[in-house]
Amino acid sequence: MADQNRNRTLGDYAIPNLQGFNSSIIRPTIQANHFEIKPALLHLVQQDQFSGGNSDDPNLHILNFLQLCDTIRINGVSEKAIRLRLFPFSLRDRAKCWLQAQPQGSISTWTDLVNKFLIKYFPPSKAAKIIGEITSFVQQDEEPLYEAWERYKELLRKCPHHCIPEWMQLETFYNGMTAATKTMINAAAGGSLSSKTLEEAQQIIEMMASSMYQHMNERQVAMREGYDAKSIEALFVQNQLQKLQFSEQIAALTQQISNMQTSSMPTPQLICDFCGGNHANGDCDPTTMEQADQINYMNNYQRPQQPHPPGFQSNNNRGQQQFYKWNLQNSNARGNTSSAPFPSAIPQPQQQYFQGNSSAQFQKN
Repeated sequence: MADQNRNRTLGDYAIPNLQGFNSSIIRPTIQANHFEIKPALLHLVQQDQFSGGNSDDPNLHILNFLQLCDTIRINGVSEKAIRLRLFPFSLRDRAKCWLQAQPQGSISTWTDLVNKFLIKYFPPSKAAKIIGEITSFVQQDEEPLYEAWERYKELLRKCPHHCIPEWMQLETFYNGMTAATKTMINAAAGGSLSSKTLEEAQQIIEMMASSMYQHMNERQVAMREGYDAKSIEALFVQNQLQKLQFSEQIAALTQQISNMQTSSMPTPQLICDFCGGNHANGDCDPTTMEQADQINYMNNYQRPQQPHPPGFQSNNNRGQQQFYKWNLQNSNARGNTSSAPFPSAIPQPQQQYFQGNSSAQFQKN
């Protein structure tokens, strides 16, 4: 070998060879002539692969892998040879890279492989954390007994090498229960759980947890069946009515908003009571008022007057006289110093007519 390396050139060293492709696992030799791993078995192994993530449980992965390998029996082939050949197929991603990065031929037994795998993905710090959770276990508020018991056993399973004796495990669980749960456990034990043996105490807790779990499941099934049979239709109808009412409210609100946007506020029309113009009372134009007074005066003059008793003036003449006085005052207040178009608001021909008729009437009498 030394002579061969001495005769190699620098270019020969740069050429790749098969030396770097050897596996880190030394596979034991198999004496059987017809040894074959079925593709179906490889498929089952690859369905439960370990990736090395924080959520992956290495202890659970080893347990599931051993259960799968225990279903295989091949004449002339040891269990160690089957496990060492199948385990690389149960890894992927970072865990696969970790196994390939191990030194070539550094793993020769199944125990060696499991130890290195657990040291990598289940270090002592992680084990100490789980052991601390086991020793300080406490029942949560409103947590049933069966849920607390299952949660406690799950912590024990996550750390198989916790090295806690069984009597201490049961004592830790009992001390972490609430006062109400302890009372129920002691009542089921016939007075006190401490008076029972380890096996009897475990059976009592298992029996109570199983009974409560079954009772809770029956209640949940009954509630689901009753809910499905009686309430789904009522809830559906109520939901539809609420949707209809909501749609109607939205439509009415939309219509109101549309009306407010399209409609304009009507402007009130001002009509003067004196001249009939489009303005408030008292804001009459003097020139317009003078023309209106002349027209009214001529119409009253040409209209035949009805006789009235002596000593009484016509109501029309009195109203015209008052209106003319008010108009004259308003014109003077506005600065209009022009003289009125006629000397007096009292029609003189009517007075003459009234006086003449009055004299003739008195003469006849």
